[in-house]
Amino acid sequence: MPTLHGQAIHHQLPADFAKHPNTPWDALRSIHVDPFIISIDSFSAATNVWSVDVDGIKLVTSLQPLLPGDILTRRAKGIFSVEHSLLIIAFDVPSNSTLPEKYHGGVIRAYNVPSGTLLQEVVLHGLALDQVFTASPSSTYLAAALSRPTQIALYQIHSQGLTELQRFTPPSLIPGLESFFPVHVGDDGAVLASSTAVPSPTLPLSLYLPTATSTDTREATLTLSDDTLDWLVPSGAVLTSSSSLVVAVSGTASTYDHRYTKSSVYALSLPSLSTTWKLDLEHGVTQLSYHSALGVVVAVHADSHHATLTLIDAQNGGIRRIVTLPPFPDTPHVPPRVRCTNKDEFVCVLPTGKLFVEPLRQILESGLSEDAQEKRTSSGEREDEGEEVVLKMQSAPVNPEPLNAKARKAGERWRWVDNAVLVPSGVVLLPIRGPEMFYVRW
Repeated sequence: MPTLHGQAIHHQLPADFAKHPNTPWDALRSIHVDPFIISIDSFSAATNVWSVDVDGIKLVTSLQPLLPGDILTRRAKGIFSVEHSLLIIAFDVPSNSTLPEKYHGGVIRAYNVPSGTLLQEVVLHGLALDQVFTASPSSTYLAAALSRPTQIALYQIHSQGLTELQRFTPPSLIPGLESFFPVHVGDDGAVLASSTAVPSPTLPLSLYLPTATSTDTREATLTLSDDTLDWLVPSGAVLTSSSSLVVAVSGTASTYDHRYTKSSVYALSLPSLSTTWKLDLEHGVTQLSYHSALGVVVAVHADSHHATLTLIDAQNGGIRRIVTLPPFPDTPHVPPRVRCTNKDEFVCVLPTGKLFVEPLRQILESGLSEDAQEKRTSSGEREDEGEEVVLKMQSAPVNPEPLNAKARKAGERWRWVDNAVLVPSGVVLLPIRGPEMFYVRW
């Protein structure tokens, strides 16, 4: 296991801001926009932008105007345009927010970095934030999904913000249409979109190829091996080359409370959308990632107790290895943060602040390392007392202050992590209360 190093950082408030002594600190809200983390306090006093690298975490700037303190950060999306030094953030607020009505429908803001100055604000009625837009940091295009009316808006990114180029509508507005989302935006402005209808055992895809005079459209229909599943959604998309896109489709029965039970992974040729290979999986996909140095696409499935990694040959769709991790310790009904990073590592973070880090090359070549699991006494929250085999994890080398006697009594089982933001070779942990963040790197 790697050696862990910890660093505590305080959210910076303006010098003239005085918090009322009886007002408690809520959890800091955060948005990860690689290579930055944005921290927001519930007082709406400051919005800080931090850079994160192997040397630590440093304050870059504070945004003006601020992002709202009641922003729904788990739905917010962002991208940093390296070419234009532009930080673009899309967000909305709860329906009971006291902010102006325009923020309830969704807003996209473009800030300059490092000045933190707002350059543009685009108000969109019915911005669908679950999959609001997709673009790579090198791309000059951005796509946003709208629900009123059902459309996708395509924007071009420039030094002063965004210019709307085009709006696309679904191929056909069928009864029960639930969503029309961008799945991928190419560097040439091509938009791959999915139309999700319920009930339907298919997932239609449309590729919009903008030209100077019109839009050329290519279409494909994706399915699962089980045609009884009638709610299909794209659960990941990664480019493996300029002409190949791998897409994961997860499905469930519409009566099954949105728990995706099966999935299929497709390799699609661009721009034809013809299928190069397809792999059916007996579980949903919560993350899809491509690792060029290993030649694999990794499909991760994780719930509150287990995680399964399927390592797929990117060229032919063959399974290189399937690994099911031992159960997570101390996390009944609390999902952990489980992801593969762009440093070819598999990382798991529990609400207790415990971490598991394993190189994907190790997993690909020989499975989990020998010390990846341990026997321990049951936590007492299960009926079957005694020993159990669980995933062996390291405690983060940081010292969050226990909130009360109950937290102190819980010891290592205290669930103090409200959010975990995975960054290359590290993770930023945000506690359930207080002005601190903890950067753990390895």
